[in-house]
Amino acid sequence: MVENETTVRVSVPPVPEGADVHRSWRRVLTGLDDRAEGDAAVIGPEVGHGAVVETAAGALVLIVDQHVTGWGEAYRTGKRYPLMDAAVSLHLVQGNGALKPLWARHFKRAKGAFGAAGLGQLRKHLAAHPAAGDLPLAVVDPGPGRPNFKPGPCRWCAAVLPKGQGVLVGRGEAAQVEHRGECPSQPAEPGTYCARCGVSVAPGAARVVVVREGEGRREIQHTGRCEDHKSYFVWEQEQAQRRADEDARRAEAKAAEAKRAKRREAAAEKRRLAREAKERAAKEAAEATHGRSRASTTATRSPRISCWQRRRGSRRCGTTPSGRHSARLQSCRPVGL
Repeated sequence: MVENETTVRVSVPPVPEGADVHRSWRRVLTGLDDRAEGDAAVIGPEVGHGAVVETAAGALVLIVDQHVTGWGEAYRTGKRYPLMDAAVSLHLVQGNGALKPLWARHFKRAKGAFGAAGLGQLRKHLAAHPAAGDLPLAVVDPGPGRPNFKPGPCRWCAAVLPKGQGVLVGRGEAAQVEHRGECPSQPAEPGTYCARCGVSVAPGAARVVVVREGEGRREIQHTGRCEDHKSYFVWEQEQAQRRADEDARRAEAKAAEAKRAKRREAAAEKRRLAREAKERAAKEAAEATHGRSRASTTATRSPRISCWQRRRGSRRCGTTPSGRHSARLQSCRPVGL
């Protein structure tokens, strides 16, 4: 019987150097199919080499490492094929997660590893440590896995993976390819609902992820913890309030700018009026000064009228009725003549 139902964390041994990573494999052994032959008789979920899994203490882990020992040639086609050996070991999961070796054997030919002798050993240890129904198994870290040696679609999301970019699951014709780790996700549409908490998602708060269960499905999930995200309706209300606050701030700033512009116009108009008044006063003062200057010049430099000029105009100069010059006239000729 399985020792207890408590799950422990187990580190699956990696493929050793020199072994063929594509032909080596590990399984949590749960039974044998008496109707099948070879390794097809082994029943149990396959786990990746170097992976970290959680399973029940008392579970059996079967490890097979194959090496290329040479090359053969098909008789009819002449096609070359690798000759493989196999190192098979069976381990028991301890309560602390360690693996206790129960049986190990090296087979010169890989095809003989699961003949009567090898399957007999597995039956003996299964009888001593039978699996209690379906063993719990959760993959914590899938490990490096077996890289795909040719392009193929991911079995979960159908995205085509180039050679070496995916991980092989299964063997032979039933082998499939999947992404290392999680399949790529896409941003969720705002207003849709999270599959985990049922709350509508805000923009950038959730993604459409591929859930690797059964045949696989896509669902919307919040990034991180659901309780750390607000609903779409709360986000929408906050956005509306933010827009209203921004509009109010813009209106206030516009009113303040209009007030400042009005004050600037009033100050400019005041300066213009003061400048015009100053210019007008200066102009009037200049005109007054010019008028006084002309009057003064006219008074001081007015030409004297001579009797000679009067005679040329058929008029006598300013003489007395007796024809003699007036005593106030100093000369009968204009000044400067």
